[in-house]
Amino acid sequence: MKIIHLNYSDLQGGASIASYRLHKSLKKKKINSKMVVAKKLSNDNSVYSFKNNLEKFIFNLKKNLSRFFSKTLELNSNNNYSVSFFNSKLFKVVKSLDPDIVNLHWICNETISINEVKKLKKKIVWTLTDMWPFLAIEHISYNFNKKDYWNDKKILNSNKLSLKHLILKSKINKFNFNFKVVAISAWLANQAKKSILFKDKDIIVIPCCLDFDEWSPVNKIDVRKKFKLGLNKKIILFVSSGNTNDKKKGFEILLNAFKKIQNKSNYHLIILGKLDDNHKKELSVSYTQFNNFYYGKPSFLKEIYSAVDLLAAPSLVESFGQVSLEAASCNVPTIAFKDTGLTEIVVHKKNGYLANYKNISDFAKGLEWCFEKKNYKKLSLNSRPMAKSKFSYNIISKQYLDFYKTLQ
Repeated sequence: MKIIHLNYSDLQGGASIASYRLHKSLKKKKINSKMVVAKKLSNDNSVYSFKNNLEKFIFNLKKNLSRFFSKTLELNSNNNYSVSFFNSKLFKVVKSLDPDIVNLHWICNETISINEVKKLKKKIVWTLTDMWPFLAIEHISYNFNKKDYWNDKKILNSNKLSLKHLILKSKINKFNFNFKVVAISAWLANQAKKSILFKDKDIIVIPCCLDFDEWSPVNKIDVRKKFKLGLNKKIILFVSSGNTNDKKKGFEILLNAFKKIQNKSNYHLIILGKLDDNHKKELSVSYTQFNNFYYGKPSFLKEIYSAVDLLAAPSLVESFGQVSLEAASCNVPTIAFKDTGLTEIVVHKKNGYLANYKNISDFAKGLEWCFEKKNYKKLSLNSRPMAKSKFSYNIISKQYLDFYKTLQ
């Protein structure tokens, strides 16, 4: 069985790291697994990319044109868009490797065009890591509980003409063939089933995986001393690969929750990512900021996770939550919202706290509940064993292999 994983990158971004981890987990089982990516950052010789610098240059030109085109037409800088219009040299790379199965992951930034997906003419598995495959050009929607163009044919077939409508109609025409769909969480599978594009698809849920031999806790006191953090503080971690004003990460929820808690001086916040200047003025607890984000680098991230007591993940839209999984590997529980992909990892009052969706008061209540002595001890003790029992390389690779075999 020859598997190709097609993704934008092998290491840049959460979806890239997730697909690369899956690839590595299959290789550990001696499966013939390879990756094809537009942006290769590892030295792994089982990861393939463009043949030369000219191909890379042309690809980057197309990617930048695509971004400019979609942003200009949609006039909304608060969302990320992909049109996947241009054909890609990676199409030929995949074909030349002659796989039995092509597993698509995050294929945007012009990694491959909408038109080329069907032309691969291989058995296709599409692992959903965000909402783009069943939306039009957006990667997320905040209207997943309302009627919108992507889940209502009446709206789609109206006389309204926009880039979103045109691209969605193109996807409907181009994705009309038999391919299999995997979602990384039940939440994401449910959103896909609401869509015009994927409503008739059988969607199975296989979550992301983690190598628990590589990801393990280090001594809390040692790393707190290293980062000059108080030994007696209640330390909370917030993570965003971009700015804290990234709406989907919900930092404003956390800001307002801190205003409601008692004894603020006992709390300290670590921010992994850039703190917006306006948020800095509103923050009512002490904080430490790390501007650089170290995606998928265990040597640094294990120290950060081990230094903290709790991960705060007030995401409004989250497909899965790899940061929560990485934190759990270091015995760190998570507070998050219900009705997001984080419910794949967090079990309420077992290894974290699930607040009612967008409820600031409940989130604040959860923060204080997690730090009650009897509660925190249980949450911390449960975090790593619960994660390891569900998300280890061995378990997830077996689920994928069993699924791939049904395609034979």
